[in-house]
Amino acid sequence: MAALLIHVGAAAADDGVRDNNLLDDLIVGYDFSEGQGSTAHDVTKTGRNAALIHTVWLNDRTFGKVLDFSTATSCATLKKPVAVGKAFTIAAWMKAPPRETDYRVIASQGKSGAADYWDAKLDRSTGRFVFHAPALRGDTDSGRRLDDGLWHHIMVTYTPGTMQFYVDGELVKESPVTGVIFPGTATLTIGACQGGRHSFDGSLAQFRLFNGVKRPRDVTLVKPPGRANEPSMPRLKLRRGISIDRPQPTSRHLSTERMIKAADIKLIKAMGFDHVKVLFTPSRFMTSDGGLNEDNLWYVQRVVDAVLSQDVPCLICIHPQPSFKDEYLGSLERFQVLLRFYENFAGYIGRNWSADKVAFQLMTEPHGNPPELDWTYLADRMWGTVRNVLPDHTLITSSDKAGNILQLQEMSPATDPNLIYSFTTYEPYQFGFNNRMMSHSSQTWWRRIGSIPYPASPAIIAARMDALLENILPADRPAARKAMLAYGRGDDLGHYDRDWHFARARAIDRWRKKYGGAIHLQCVEFGCFDAVMAKRRFGGPGVSAADRLAFIRDVRESFEALDIAWTYWSYNETFTVLNPVRRKPLTPPGADTDGIVDADLLDALGLKPTKVSGL
Repeated sequence: MAALLIHVGAAAADDGVRDNNLLDDLIVGYDFSEGQGSTAHDVTKTGRNAALIHTVWLNDRTFGKVLDFSTATSCATLKKPVAVGKAFTIAAWMKAPPRETDYRVIASQGKSGAADYWDAKLDRSTGRFVFHAPALRGDTDSGRRLDDGLWHHIMVTYTPGTMQFYVDGELVKESPVTGVIFPGTATLTIGACQGGRHSFDGSLAQFRLFNGVKRPRDVTLVKPPGRANEPSMPRLKLRRGISIDRPQPTSRHLSTERMIKAADIKLIKAMGFDHVKVLFTPSRFMTSDGGLNEDNLWYVQRVVDAVLSQDVPCLICIHPQPSFKDEYLGSLERFQVLLRFYENFAGYIGRNWSADKVAFQLMTEPHGNPPELDWTYLADRMWGTVRNVLPDHTLITSSDKAGNILQLQEMSPATDPNLIYSFTTYEPYQFGFNNRMMSHSSQTWWRRIGSIPYPASPAIIAARMDALLENILPADRPAARKAMLAYGRGDDLGHYDRDWHFARARAIDRWRKKYGGAIHLQCVEFGCFDAVMAKRRFGGPGVSAADRLAFIRDVRESFEALDIAWTYWSYNETFTVLNPVRRKPLTPPGADTDGIVDADLLDALGLKPTKVSGL
């Protein structure tokens, strides 16, 4: 079938209007509107279908569905070669957010440098639309930069002696070019060079290759998008949420003993949180070949339905144990098994809960991936696999190195507007974990160190040093003193205070702006270990209540000042949002909810609790 002629805001349909003039001289054409599967169908019906590798189907307000090439090595390839001829036209709709390096190839044929090679791409240095072929001589640069994250219709036409470039229906450059690209035996690759090199790192729709010189009106009736080029928000609104820390370790029997109850969710809703994150340990629900353990899915169903029964959106989070991450992020072979699980688990989510009720966080605090496996590539394969199953659900991917906030700056973001980039932070850990630091360090003296201050500076630490070291054994005091002096000095961003938190938030906001500004960010874990639990678990004094509140307020306000959503860690487990003295960990609230609500902490989170009754 011919190109689907749709106007802005109209969705593509199988019975769309057809204009035969748009097929004249067409060699191959792909609408990339299928929305599912691993094949793109040639609109000429000649059987020159394209095989899709690591591509992702995305929803789009103009085209209905488009094909995204954000993942490294993603491409669409033909089994049969094509010949552009002495005169040709190459056209497509393209959306390319800003990037820093590498060529971004829209289409290519042959081996780079060969006499029959050609490509249409965005130049890695300038972001301009260019055409390159060793057999041609002349100026083949359109002069128009197009890496702005907006939809553009691009065309390059050639007849011996003249090359023309069109952008959004307008002729932007005509230059003298000579030579002929001779037919070769190599196949056509769309979205990359041969072998998936130089992926386009953006989205494409309605790719066309013609014998002969065309004009924009002969190629597409779609108008340059207006509103469809405006940034859009994720499908599910997740701004101020809370995590419920109830994973399902394999060392325990899977039961309802620690499961959340309706009363928990009612209290969470009354405290003002707008979503609840629930954790699932994947080894509980995954078979050895990446399938689903059907015997255990009742647990997922029960937990998610408990949240949704109170009309609160639910964020389903994959929360692996460290050994699981080491295994499945440690090699591409095992990673492929993990991707099969994601595909199957995403299908389970889609069959049970709508995109208006449930979002999906794909990984908690990744680590275990070796240096040779780039985290952006792994993360893109993960969300791409899930997106091809869940076209409408809001997805959350993670930064690397245990979800570190500044590791976001090392990632190359995708174009999906319904994808959120996340991080976790308890930093500085010396304060956020305080006496619990001993469980993350071989230095067991952390369990006895005095009340660590926040904010901190060399002067504050010096004044508090005797109290900090009061309960430290003499043999451990040199190490403890050294650690506290280092804490007082801070790091490259300054002393550990309110300005330090804002500096980190501004750093990832600059990353967002560098890549076009339309990237959605969320802190999916932050909090502070309270003094009551510190004493109970480790025998230490913890941190003062006032310092803990100041820390939480500063972290939260640094996020909100820069439009970063957040999910607090956690509800009523080892960390808590409740009154540390009066609450009973893992126990649902009773009639006296006022006794366990920590009004001061909710105030630090910018929330105002309402009265709860009938729990």
